Amino acid sequence: GLADQLFTARRKLGPSLASSVLRLMLNRAETTKSLLDAIEKGQIQFTDLQLDQRQAILNHVDREIARRAGELMKARGAMVVSDRQALVDEWTPVIAVKGNLENGIAMYKKHCAQCHKHGELGVAIGPNLTGMAVHPKEEILMNVLDPSRSVESNFRTYQVLTVEGRVISGMLAGESANSIRMINAQGKEEQVLRAEIEEMNAPVKSLMPEGFEASISKQEMADLLTFLNTRGRYTPLTLSIAATLSGAKGLPGNRGAAGDKFELKNYGTLNIDGVPFEIQDPLEGRIANMIALQGPRPGPGGPPTLPSSTSLACSGKVSSIHLLGAVAAFGPPNTNGASSLIVRCNFEDGSKEDHALVNGKHLATYRDKVDVPESKFAIDANGKQIRYMKVSVTNDKPLKSIEFVKGEDFSIPLIFAVTVESTDNGGH
Repeated sequence: GLADQLFTARRKLGPSLASSVLRLMLNRAETTKSLLDAIEKGQIQFTDLQLDQRQAILNHVDREIARRAGELMKARGAMVVSDRQALVDEWTPVIAVKGNLENGIAMYKKHCAQCHKHGELGVAIGPNLTGMAVHPKEEILMNVLDPSRSVESNFRTYQVLTVEGRVISGMLAGESANSIRMINAQGKEEQVLRAEIEEMNAPVKSLMPEGFEASISKQEMADLLTFLNTRGRYTPLTLSIAATLSGAKGLPGNRGAAGDKFELKNYGTLNIDGVPFEIQDPLEGRIANMIALQGPRPGPGGPPTLPSSTSLACSGKVSSIHLLGAVAAFGPPNTNGASSLIVRCNFEDGSKEDHALVNGKHLATYRDKVDVPESKFAIDANGKQIRYMKVSVTNDKPLKSIEFVKGEDFSIPLIFAVTVESTDNGGH
């Protein structure tokens, strides 16, 4: 009789507590079945459930619950559009609609700030969206409408069914031999012992649910896109796609041994000389959070185990590229005076601009707090140094991407964060 009592109590509650009752029902497989019974009887509407709750039922670890939920959603006309590309095509004309920046900020606070950080706004549960400003509106729209198209592994939704029948949904925050840690869409963390896990399901779905388009008008979407596409003087880029190494796992060591690790006291937004950087948390080694490159020939650490290049998408005109790193493994004095890293600007017209970073001039060894003329000490990472430097871009052309290419020597250059500076200190 618990479900009936909860439904009765819910009718006397405000929206926030009423929503909490439904979330409580979804925490157990048995009460989720009772919730579906109530929906079938018309006592509860699918629209009473939040998007992430609807997605959780559709991807439920209990396949019978998932099947029944799908059938009910189709029957009630509440099924989220499955053809996301057709939806993106339908909404594409919104890109040309003039948006209102102030209302775009309001839309962000209303729909996005609960899970995403943008500058000083929001909470860092999902990806940081500050760097979205360097992407064209077409790409931003696609990510909003089809969030699972290219979802990163650290933002996938997992579902755990415990032996007691509880259902826990959220991102995997960490794991050990005895337990896992989950973060739900409200940012709350919960630890689950492996001995308590009956079943675990990891569909390739983003924590951000599909169906956002049902909660926003096309004009409001245009306003939101205007805000997300507007950049200030500095725009921190997200390294997640370009990163090649997890600092928590460590560098390649000699003869296959584990190398030095880079574990910082704090992750997230960090300001160096007034320039904001976004440093990704490696989540105990589960994700790559830094760029490390090796050339094709073996160095002191043996055969290469890292790529020789990687790239960051970046559109618009840029006056400077600010780097947090400017250090190298097997760097000075082993490879003094040699090019360790090339920062390559790829422009929309197909042209390129290369900036060679030289060991002993731009880059220093990370092992000791030694100085070089073209960069400066920024962070102490458990006795290892991370440095800051600025690369000035001479061409006043719109960028397409920033590429990082291994130089001529055998050192391993390291980059922890990248921020671009706009030529007009703002705009699109």
